[in-house]
Amino acid sequence: TVAYIRRLTEDTAACLPLNPYPWVLLGRVAEQKGQPRVAVEAYREACRRTPHRSAFYRHLCENLLACGDEDSAREALKHALEWYPHDQDSVDLQRVLSEQ
Repeated sequence: TVAYIRRLTEDTAACLPLNPYPWVLLGRVAEQKGQPRVAVEAYREACRRTPHRSAFYRHLCENLLACGDEDSAREALKHALEWYPHDQDSVDLQRVLSEQ
């Protein structure tokens, strides 16, 4: 369950405070379980730990959109494109956001 993965994430993050991957795992599980708010929290933590990882910002953007927070999604996408401007998934998201 997402709650179980959250507990594992928090325990692992306490031992490995700079490692983003426990949070990425929580984000992916939350996405699969249809819990975008939990995924947003998880990807924010992953981005905080490794602000240079474009994919984490892209996942954050996707989940913010699922939560209906377009302004924050645009900000997350901006960071994703700063780090990897030619990522096709991010470019596609930018196109979707520009049409809204």
